[in-house]
Amino acid sequence: MAVARVRHTLAQALHRFFNEQGFFWVSTPLITASDTEGAGEMFRVSTLDLENLPRNDQGKVDFDKDFFGKESFLTVSGQLNGETYACALSKIYTFGPTFRAENSNTSRHLAEFWMLEPEVAFANLNDIAGLAEAMLKYVFQSGSRRTRRRHEILR
Repeated sequence: MAVARVRHTLAQALHRFFNEQGFFWVSTPLITASDTEGAGEMFRVSTLDLENLPRNDQGKVDFDKDFFGKESFLTVSGQLNGETYACALSKIYTFGPTFRAENSNTSRHLAEFWMLEPEVAFANLNDIAGLAEAMLKYVFQSGSRRTRRRHEILR
């Protein structure tokens, strides 16, 4: 349960930080047809019967017969959707599950993880570096304060 408490505390701190900085949180699709900048191998999503796949004239799988009518995958990033939102709202962030089907089965690689993706329209590298530094300081200070309080209560 300790891990769940830490995750909760850090996630809440992230949301507070971005809200205080004037960012909008947006949710982006988990199922997509887009490979965002080749961010990683993608998990295919399909309702087709693997024992009886429909084929087209070239002998390839006919995804027109699938639920979405085309090849679909679990997202590797919400970046493309986030950039579109940033054009309209100026400052946005996404924070949600991401999937990578990388061919590695080690303790250092996760097939599913939560990713934070801030997008700022018309920002330069210094702006983004400053934002990242401020966000990390805020989140760790907030987490440290809340954890310290819990330890004091438990004593």
